[in-house]
Amino acid sequence: MSANCDLYATVEGLADLHEAQSVKTAVEQLLAEEFQGGWDFNVEVKQRSDTEVYVVIESLDTVIISGNGSWTDIFDDLLAERVSAVAAHAKTDTEWTWPDYR
Repeated sequence: MSANCDLYATVEGLADLHEAQSVKTAVEQLLAEEFQGGWDFNVEVKQRSDTEVYVVIESLDTVIISGNGSWTDIFDDLLAERVSAVAAHAKTDTEWTWPDYR
């Protein structure tokens, strides 16, 4: 059985713009591997101040996943692993919403 969901995630605790760009690249690679080009995502580096940069990941359309949504936990772990490989001190926070249940 499949489920429809929307993804919004942030990666915070990044040292600088260079590290944020490296995280952005790693996240884009993960999305390409996991979604194989089937959905569009926006991955952006944002800056709150001179010393605070972060990355935002957002699905641009509803994502359809199998396994009754259990795959979201797997993706959360994959995202955290991929980010920590580039920025060990970074913190990922993912939010999944379910448009069919609004």
